[in-house]
Amino acid sequence: MAAAVVVVLVLFAGLMCALSYLRWARVERAMRERAPLPSFGLGLWVTVAVVLVAVLLAVALAASPG
Repeated sequence: MAAAVVVVLVLFAGLMCALSYLRWARVERAMRERAPLPSFGLGLWVTVAVVLVAVLLAVALAASPG
């Protein structure tokens, strides 16, 4: 179970790095062109993912013997 959680979190971290870089590039372009900044939809997904992992870990810890 612990190895699966670690793998999921590492994959999530890699995805966040890639998406953050893409957002940074979009913001830079908007600032350079004096256009409105893009919305921050990534924040919602990060929040949902962190809450989901926290709930799964809480359930796993509650169900584990010891």
